[in-house]
Amino acid sequence: MNILYTSDDNYAEICGISIVSLLENNKNSNNIKFFIFDMGLSYENKNRISKIVERYSREVRFIRVPDIEKIVGAKLYVGSWTLAVFARLFAASLLPANIEKIIHLDADTMVRRSISPLWNGNLNGNLVGGCKDGLPVSHKKSIFLEETDIYVNAGVLLIDLKAWRNANIEKAFIDFLRLFNGKLGYLDQDVINAVLKGRLKLFAPKYNSLSYYYEYNPNLLTFANIKDYYSNTELREAKYSPVIVHFAGIADEVKPWIKGNIHVFRDEYIKYRNITPWKHMPLRASISRNMT
Repeated sequence: MNILYTSDDNYAEICGISIVSLLENNKNSNNIKFFIFDMGLSYENKNRISKIVERYSREVRFIRVPDIEKIVGAKLYVGSWTLAVFARLFAASLLPANIEKIIHLDADTMVRRSISPLWNGNLNGNLVGGCKDGLPVSHKKSIFLEETDIYVNAGVLLIDLKAWRNANIEKAFIDFLRLFNGKLGYLDQDVINAVLKGRLKLFAPKYNSLSYYYEYNPNLLTFANIKDYYSNTELREAKYSPVIVHFAGIADEVKPWIKGNIHVFRDEYIKYRNITPWKHMPLRASISRNMT
């Protein structure tokens, strides 16, 4: 099982906790290999992450990411994020050629159960698998998608790297970024959904339980003109029994590494934090900058 993260020093602790949660709940999985796109990790933090992985007799490899704007040939809008979010677009060329499939996880995720079913999920000839994101139809149309087109959240993805290479998908990603002069509301996520239109496989929302599920109201879908979303049964499972929790959002209260947060899974998150090298460090006062 191949796993990809992207991290800088600001997110090293958060990435490390996600890795621990995955390792704790996937002890029976064979040959887990971690690849981390290094967007500015210190030797100390790389050493901490390496020791975590070695403790579970797994492997980790850090890959330094080159200047993404130079690769694209354009200035990229990042908003409250960083350029790190674009790194996954270049996974096919940055990762070793013999890695043909990988699960990409944002650093702000927590794995609660085995992800072998996700790893073994059949893409049915599609190039990537993910879970729906609840963006308004108006946004989809702004990137040339139709109302019925699938739009996935990029925080958890199963990627067919071999197919990406064969189809020269990275060139299509770059062309799309240039078309919009590097200015996209949801950055790399917009790129993935627009370029891979018609080649996206949907997975159950339990594999990417988003923060807004806990404030979910069917009327929100009507307001945003979103049709054909997940069923209430699927959303209940994602809310109460998720496989992967994704602490996405801009509010401090949904981030369990922030002091005073109120996320329903904060205690479980702290449990994993307490078996990392960062266990004695105080929780953060607020979000300094999003990276994922």
